[in-house]
Amino acid sequence: MELEFPRSDLPEWLHFTGPFHNDVGRTPIEFPFDQLTGQPLVYASLGTIYDNMNKRFHQIAEACASLEVQLVISLGGSMEGESIPSYPGSPLVVRYAPQLDLLDPAALTITHGGMNTTLECLT
Repeated sequence: MELEFPRSDLPEWLHFTGPFHNDVGRTPIEFPFDQLTGQPLVYASLGTIYDNMNKRFHQIAEACASLEVQLVISLGGSMEGESIPSYPGSPLVVRYAPQLDLLDPAALTITHGGMNTTLECLT
């Protein structure tokens, strides 16, 4: 109800529910948790549909490079056939990340606003 417009005339048949997701059926993803530094975590994921987001990830890394944070970039398969690039500030870059495990400790998530990531962030 926190994201609903402020109003008091809601119909009695209206019920707020969700989000409707969980980790059931998700393939476990290897992730180097031992490389997390304990700094505030910034998690960047731009989904799995877009092609080559290298320029966007470079901009995100550049923006975070001077901050005292640890940036984790999940490529989401956007550069599947290419080698994993290096970015300014040496962020931790992986093809896929266990998103639900990273969202909880993240101080900030940078996303393209897709339904899955948005709902998982709200959770």
